[in-house]
Amino acid sequence: MDELSMYDIKFWIKFAILFVPLELWIFFSAPSIKWVLLLSFGAIVGIFLALSGKSLRRR
Repeated sequence: MDELSMYDIKFWIKFAILFVPLELWIFFSAPSIKWVLLLSFGAIVGIFLALSGKSLRRR
C-alpha cells in the first residue's frame, strides 16, 4: 500500500460519515467551547488512526 492511497475519496467519505454525527453529538453535549475543541481534536485523531489501520505502537 503506498502512502497516497490513504488520501483517496473512499477514505474521506468514510471519515465524513463517522465524523459528522460524532461532531454533532460533541457540539450539543459539551459544556463549553473548550471541551468542543478538545473532543473534536480527539475525534479527528481517533477516526484518522482507526481508518488508516495504524496504531500508536508500531509492530
